[in-house]
Amino acid sequence: MFDFIMVLFLLSIIGFLLGLVKPGIVRMESRGRVLKVGGLTVIGLFIVAMIAAPAVPEEEQAAEEEKQAEEAAAEVDEEKEKQKEAEQEAKEEKEAAEAQAKKEEEERKAKEEEERKKAEEEKKRKEEEAAKKAAEEKAKKEQERKEAEANQPRNLASQAAAKHFGEEMIDEITYNKDNQFLLIRAQGSDNLTTNMIRTGMWIDTASVLEDLDGVEGIDTITFNIQFPMVDQYGAESLDIVMKLSFDKETRDRINWNNFLHDNIPNISQDYWEHPAFRN
Repeated sequence: MFDFIMVLFLLSIIGFLLGLVKPGIVRMESRGRVLKVGGLTVIGLFIVAMIAAPAVPEEEQAAEEEKQAEEAAAEVDEEKEKQKEAEQEAKEEKEAAEAQAKKEEEERKAKEEEERKKAEEEKKRKEEEAAKKAAEEKAKKEQERKEAEANQPRNLASQAAAKHFGEEMIDEITYNKDNQFLLIRAQGSDNLTTNMIRTGMWIDTASVLEDLDGVEGIDTITFNIQFPMVDQYGAESLDIVMKLSFDKETRDRINWNNFLHDNIPNISQDYWEHPAFRN
């Protein structure tokens, strides 16, 4: 019965469609009537077919329901799997993002530490350079001070006197900056004869004058030369036995290449020697 109704239903659909194209085929005057009559016929046959449709067997229905349940469960499982995969992917992305952020933070800190160390090294280098420069400046000034001090007339006279009379023979060296007066008091060296002692004093005096030649700041140089003397009572004392004085004008006239030390008494402005040395 259901099959027959389905055949009629299909034929009604075909007739309905043909009537819409050409109403005369189904013996109707217009498409409107075809639409009205044919539409009602199709709908009616569809309703009848649904009513006449055989019932689905319980086993088939149960199998169908089970199948649908399995499909639904499979869809739920698939959805859960997709959700799990999405969660895993989100977790991995989060972990990757956190790892990247941690890496970037470590790189940033490493860069900052490197820059800090470079800044500290640069600061230390500059401080060391500044300290070195300051030390060099200090050493330079100290050297200049020592050189200036060494080049002072009194120091130059001390060096020259110690060199020729002997350091242990120097008694006093006095320099007056205001009148540029230099006094050298030293002890003469002993020798075989009085004449040789006196000549030695002249030689030492001439040598000191030559060393001080050209030194600025000295006008007059006076020598007081001492020697151990014994008086008529046998008392021994260290007395001045020779005095010599030379002004700058006199010293500037000396040609040291040809000068003879025997002329020391002759060019001295104020020459005096102990009577004991005149014999």
